[in-house]
Amino acid sequence: QDFYFIYLYFIIKFDGVIKIMSEKELSVAEAVRKIIFKHPCIMDSLILGIGNYSQISKLIYDEVVEELGGRNPTLYAMKMALKRYAENLRSWAKLNETSIFDILMNSQLEMINDVILITFKSKFFIERFLNLIQRLEGHFVHFTQGRRNVTVVMDRIAYNRVSKYIEEKDLVEFFNDQSAIILVSPHNIISVPGVVYYITGLLYYEGINITQIISSYVDTIVIVNKREGLKTYSIIENIIRSFRGEK
Repeated sequence: QDFYFIYLYFIIKFDGVIKIMSEKELSVAEAVRKIIFKHPCIMDSLILGIGNYSQISKLIYDEVVEELGGRNPTLYAMKMALKRYAENLRSWAKLNETSIFDILMNSQLEMINDVILITFKSKFFIERFLNLIQRLEGHFVHFTQGRRNVTVVMDRIAYNRVSKYIEEKDLVEFFNDQSAIILVSPHNIISVPGVVYYITGLLYYEGINITQIISSYVDTIVIVNKREGLKTYSIIENIIRSFRGEK
């Protein structure tokens, strides 16, 4: 009988060890990185070296506690995690930033000022709209196929040519009076991360909403409301010119 209870004790003990091993607790450093990743502004401040580790730790403390499942880390541990993360970020950003600037410096910018953005039901697009594309040769037309729908961007004249064949029941979404800003970049944009992030970040801080963004080989097409088209073009153009050393 005693042997049975000893045996049972070790079974329960072993089971507890297995559970502990299988439920590996998230470290403070991992939790801090996950929270910082949700806040690009904080990430930027760390990259620039202007973030105060103590203040950031206090700012994100509650989120880190939640990420840790209620465990309370020390502010010191969070500060050390932030410092190590910031060093890694700065090292990566410094190398990548040069490549991003080089791509933008050698990019060309175009704008089409009156475009239509339509999202069709896939069935209509496949059965009917594909037959209309031959009517649109020579016009700005770009389509992106999703799992359920197809989004088409086209210039005003192209839309006027096919609009009579489109019925409201075929539409999912329709955006009138849009502008397309087209960035034509060198081939290495395909292998350099962060170019689109850099551009969209500029527009975000200027309060410009992007209706649609499309990447097609070396072309990056940004669709915005027409009333913000010139402003969007100017923002990106000024950055390109500054990298070229032009005034």
